[in-house]
Amino acid sequence: MRARSSHSKSRQGSISSQGASRDTHSRNYKLSVESKDRQPSKYPPKSSESYQLKSDSTEAPDEEHHHIQSRLLRLHVLHSASAEVHTQWRESAKRYFQQRFEELADRHTEIADVVYQSQELKNQAALVDWCYNAQGSDIRKRLHSLSKSINGVCEILDPCGKYDQVIGFFEAWFNQAQEVRESRKSTLSTAVTKAATIEEIGMGWQDDVSALQWTLSTLTGELRTLGSASMSSHLGQLLRLLQDSVMDCLAELDCIRSIECEIVAHENEWHEDQNVRSSPKRVGGRVENRKTPKKLHH
Repeated sequence: MRARSSHSKSRQGSISSQGASRDTHSRNYKLSVESKDRQPSKYPPKSSESYQLKSDSTEAPDEEHHHIQSRLLRLHVLHSASAEVHTQWRESAKRYFQQRFEELADRHTEIADVVYQSQELKNQAALVDWCYNAQGSDIRKRLHSLSKSINGVCEILDPCGKYDQVIGFFEAWFNQAQEVRESRKSTLSTAVTKAATIEEIGMGWQDDVSALQWTLSTLTGELRTLGSASMSSHLGQLLRLLQDSVMDCLAELDCIRSIECEIVAHENEWHEDQNVRSSPKRVGGRVENRKTPKKLHH
């Protein structure tokens, strides 16, 4: 009995020791598993995890692809319909502007008619006032004097008339005088400068200028007797134009006459100076003649 009890006790102790070792082994196994979970895995994830990652990575490109396709589709639709839309816009704009231009043309015609009628009324009123301000003179004589003055001014200002010929002749003579002066400045030879002289413009030109001045002065007096009219009328504008034209012609003739006289006076002074330089000079009781250079043969 004692032997059985001791055997049972030893058996129980071995069993308890085996249980304790098993508990220690299981505890160590759990610790090793937890430590492995904490460390990063050296192996790839399982199939389910890899599929989830692959699906997440392919969702974004698919959405971007669909977005680009939708944009391209819209651009294709717009491009295919652009020609038709452009044609419609052009036709619409053409109709609109054509209608607008027609309205403006009609409005312009209406305004032009109103302006014409208003101007006619002003012309009639100015003509009546101008006729009644004749100060006792006959209206027919007044109109005849106006017609004569108009014809006289037109004859003087004709492109082929006497006034244009006088101005053209003076311009040619003036240009020649300027060339002579320039040649004198650039030439050192006395013989050449003596040969290059400015000729007088001539008595015929002066007579033509005097005749024109007399005619213009007569026209000025006749236009003054005609008086003036309202400047808003065509009659008043015509009278003012005739008076200004005659006064401008007189001023131009006076100007060219003064220029011609100045050039001639300067030329006479130059010749006198050349004569003084070429005259003999007394040196020690005898007359010394200055040698003049020989003429150059061109």
